[in-house]
Amino acid sequence: PFYALYNGTIWITAGAPIPPGTSTGALHNVIPVNHVATGGTLALWTDTAAAEPYYALFDGTTWTVPGAIIPMGTSNGVYNDIYAAYDPSTETIVVTWADSTTQFPYYAVFDGTAWTVPG
Repeated sequence: PFYALYNGTIWITAGAPIPPGTSTGALHNVIPVNHVATGGTLALWTDTAAAEPYYALFDGTTWTVPGAIIPMGTSNGVYNDIYAAYDPSTETIVVTWADSTTQFPYYAVFDGTAWTVPG
């Protein structure tokens, strides 16, 4: 996965790679979600080889968490893409996906520091 930063006038880091960690690459889209309370940005993607949900955390200057697996609970993996939204009432990011085997919906919640997986 790649990213670019725009400072309001020019692109200051065009086409730079997101540190993949243990990921082999993004299956489809890389989804950016701002965590308003911390000022950080999550980059989210489905891994090409293992169909696992991955994230990287950007603090505005550096990638503080390179490509790490989002805890999946009892999910077998991601069917296709993952989706996310920031909830300002709880200051969390909710990430959703369809299970790779059952297509049942799953989710995980990020509070800016740690993940919570229900159940």
